[in-house]
Amino acid sequence: MHEFDPKEFNKILGGICHRYRKAKGLSHNQLVEKIGVSSPYITNFESGNRGTSVAKLIEFCEDGLGVKPEVVVSEAVSVYRRQRAGTS
Repeated sequence: MHEFDPKEFNKILGGICHRYRKAKGLSHNQLVEKIGVSSPYITNFESGNRGTSVAKLIEFCEDGLGVKPEVVVSEAVSVYRRQRAGTS
């Protein structure tokens, strides 16, 4: 069994949020305006260079992307588990 790697999980979670943003047709700046965070915050979160609080993740998903946070987190957990299962 592998130890949990928060950096790897953050990268997956941020990438999924990025994909949802693009699928919704939202620009980076539109998302910044919708949820009231800085542009570097979005960049760092979507690239996996920073994590985020649960409260900010809920706001990011619901207010920014119009998607339930549990959907995003569930997808991230599934991807993380598949990736970890593929490594020794």
